[in-house]
Amino acid sequence: MEIKKESEPDLMNECIPWYRKKNILIMISAAIIGIISTAAAFFLRSQNYLYTDNAIIDGQKISVSSQYQGKILKLSPVEGGFVKKGELLIQLDDSELKAEKTRVETALLCDGENVKLTVINLENTRNNFNRALNLLNSSAITPVQYDQAEKEFNTMKIQKSLADVQLASEKAQLNIIKIRLESTEIYSPDDGVIAKKWSGEGDNVQSGQIIYTIYNLHDISVLANIEETSLRNVRIGQEAIISIDAYPGREFKGRVGSIFPCTASQLTPAQSNNATGDFTKLTQFVSVRIFLDGISNNNLSVSCPVLPGMSVEARIKVR
Repeated sequence: MEIKKESEPDLMNECIPWYRKKNILIMISAAIIGIISTAAAFFLRSQNYLYTDNAIIDGQKISVSSQYQGKILKLSPVEGGFVKKGELLIQLDDSELKAEKTRVETALLCDGENVKLTVINLENTRNNFNRALNLLNSSAITPVQYDQAEKEFNTMKIQKSLADVQLASEKAQLNIIKIRLESTEIYSPDDGVIAKKWSGEGDNVQSGQIIYTIYNLHDISVLANIEETSLRNVRIGQEAIISIDAYPGREFKGRVGSIFPCTASQLTPAQSNNATGDFTKLTQFVSVRIFLDGISNNNLSVSCPVLPGMSVEARIKVR
């Protein structure tokens, strides 16, 4: 009967160091090549593109306010609602203005009749004055009687002027009331989405007080801040790739549309006062506006809406 021997372990293989094993060397070599390729690609890409994460989505912000003080009767759209250009947004209380309009129109009629009456009286006193002048020349009346006729004529001329001024004042007041009545209806200046409603129905608003904030989502762009030392490589018309933090893995294409004519520090409301003449040298940033491609249908109903204020990363192709 033949007895089979158990296979003996490969002692030679076990004695070979790991760094001399073929499979391991192949894997290590492949990993090194991959790292080098990735680094080379990143280096070449960094040479061709200018990168910044100091960027946001910027949009056309529309502030809707009242030109005059008044009470809000009706607010049509709600926050998040879409509005079209020319759509009625706000109706202010116009009851007092309508009452004032009626009063002024009545006064205007009375002033018109008063002007007609003064015209007749002025013509009569003019005739009396001319007659008195002829009678004085023929010594038919005394100088006192002539002076009386002249005084009445001059007085009537003043009354006619005052009546004309009063009539013009009432007309101007009526025009102002009509303008204010038109201002009680406030319409949307452009297409957009209601981002914020600052007041409610029944609130009393002051002149210039913002009632709605609207954003036109079809008119948005990227506002990227570029270091001044890198600005020499940026030109209008260069291609750009935009990555939005809200949508990882998705890229948007665009082009450089404009370069601001000054640094961002010059656009701050309160600039530092340098009375001594000593400047602290800091790296300044210049804003560059990038217009995105293919967002004409951008709105809240699409899968990935691009909204003002979103954080983005921008890469501008400079070579």
